[in-house]
Amino acid sequence: MVDQSAPHILICDPRIDFQNIYCLNLLVFINAKLVVIPDFKQLMVELEKTDPDGVFLSISEDTKKLDPMMRLRSLTKDKKKKPIMIVQGIKESAYEEIIAFSREVEVKELVQTFAKKFGITSQFMATLKTDEHYPLPAKYILPGWQAIYPVFIKDEQGNLVTLLKEKEFFTKELLDKIKTQNIYVRSDLRLEFVNMFTKGLGDLLSSKTLSDDVRVEQTDLAFNMISQSFATVGLPETSMVLAKKSIESMETLIDSVKTLKGLYDLLTKNKASYRFKHSILSCHLGLFILQKQPWANKNHLGQWTYLCYFHDLSLTTDQQAKVQEENEYATSQSFTPDEKLLIKNHAQMAAKILSQIKELPMGLDVLVKQHHGAKMGDSLKVSMSVSVLSIVFILVEGYTQFILSGNEVKKTPEMINQFIEGMFKKYPYPNYRKLIPLLRDIPVNY
Repeated sequence: MVDQSAPHILICDPRIDFQNIYCLNLLVFINAKLVVIPDFKQLMVELEKTDPDGVFLSISEDTKKLDPMMRLRSLTKDKKKKPIMIVQGIKESAYEEIIAFSREVEVKELVQTFAKKFGITSQFMATLKTDEHYPLPAKYILPGWQAIYPVFIKDEQGNLVTLLKEKEFFTKELLDKIKTQNIYVRSDLRLEFVNMFTKGLGDLLSSKTLSDDVRVEQTDLAFNMISQSFATVGLPETSMVLAKKSIESMETLIDSVKTLKGLYDLLTKNKASYRFKHSILSCHLGLFILQKQPWANKNHLGQWTYLCYFHDLSLTTDQQAKVQEENEYATSQSFTPDEKLLIKNHAQMAAKILSQIKELPMGLDVLVKQHHGAKMGDSLKVSMSVSVLSIVFILVEGYTQFILSGNEVKKTPEMINQFIEGMFKKYPYPNYRKLIPLLRDIPVNY
């Protein structure tokens, strides 16, 4: 008979986002005692020395070569207490105690399957006594997740103090400080708090009925969530899904608003973050130019939106994103040595992450690597040997930064003309100079 108050479950899933979401839900819904196992071989070791109540295993292609079903069966068939085992990544199971899923296991489905097998009911969970605040291990929280309710932590005297206010984000820096501790939320809000990490922000962005104002707010939120996690855990599956829907939502805004003036006013009115404004304005300007070029095809247009979204996601602050030349940070006292290294290599770092994701437009990693003009993405120095699309991006990004400069005061036609003339001096190379006049085609009445 399983101890209903604390079933012992082993979790082995290389997808860190799913792993953490599964753990949090198993904690709050069935009060599970969890052990996270890094890989299949370690899982086998753990099964030999312990008698868990349940096992969840997500099988990778490499794991399939190890005949995991047979090995799981051989390690558990003689145990007095046989664990309930849920295995994702296989079509069927020949063993009664192994439940097979060929598709992704939904969070709700995983929790309900274990709960039913353990005989745990919602009525039973409701009878468990909890303190006013419920502890959650910080190690299961990922950078970029947002707190929908206030989050607390215990100080040295054991008193609860506020860690995050409502709508604030868990950042990498914060999680590094508290990774071995518990965070606390109000017990009566714990289910909704955890559900926030799996809730339908992506579905909301896919809605055709959102107003432009709400779409700006929610797309900006998604953008900043992805940004917080990008340099830390890359783009795990749930983040990639949200990023795609965020990009589609950005395109919807551009199609809906049409003009640069309308988009600029909308972003300003809704107090969008600087880096989101920078990305969506660059996207709008570039699409305006590319759609008029005979050489630009559907592949270029598809790459462009993703390039504008991802190019600076390795950076962590607006101040870093405003840097365009090496002399702006190399001798600056405003940036730490680590920040300077990040600014110098951020294009290369982002490109490396993107190169490992098959669903993205082909060639995106190269464009991101070259988005400051350096062929290898390891500096902000401009070279001649980059692609035409990279050059267009360099020019458009410069124009966007000009628009957002000076506390975002609207620029006069004279100021715009002066800026464009300055671009000829800044980029004296023939392949740049022949593209600079494209900036003149952008309507100045924004």
